[in-house]
Amino acid sequence: MIRLRLSDGLEAAVREELEAIQRDNAPASYEQILESLQLMAERKGVDLPSEKALEMDLRVLHTLPADLFKRAFVIVWAEHKWPRMPEVGDFVAAVRDELAERRTKRRRAEGVLKAIEEVRSEPPPGPPPTAEQWSRLRAALGV
Repeated sequence: MIRLRLSDGLEAAVREELEAIQRDNAPASYEQILESLQLMAERKGVDLPSEKALEMDLRVLHTLPADLFKRAFVIVWAEHKWPRMPEVGDFVAAVRDELAERRTKRRRAEGVLKAIEEVRSEPPPGPPPTAEQWSRLRAALGV
């Protein structure tokens, strides 16, 4: 069936796109994040937060893709003016739009893949209605 042959290629392309999205969204390492926060603390002349608070900061920042964390760090480095450590939300806010775009792109690709899987699970359509079936349908609808 043509529909299934087309969806085979489409499915492969969507799966490849999802793999690329997953690679592009690989998080920064905890070490990289900690090193960056240490550098920021040194630059601001402040101490890092307590161990528990730092652990929470690391967990949240680890949810950012590595390239977006780097971009956020540069933006916060350039724009943070107060003599204190920036909040985790400052980093997230710096890349909020890009993060939303990536999430939307992933959700759309997942939706296309789900639709392909649903099409595959549907039975193929039957033959078109006969002239007699059309006549009965028209009569039933009063057309």
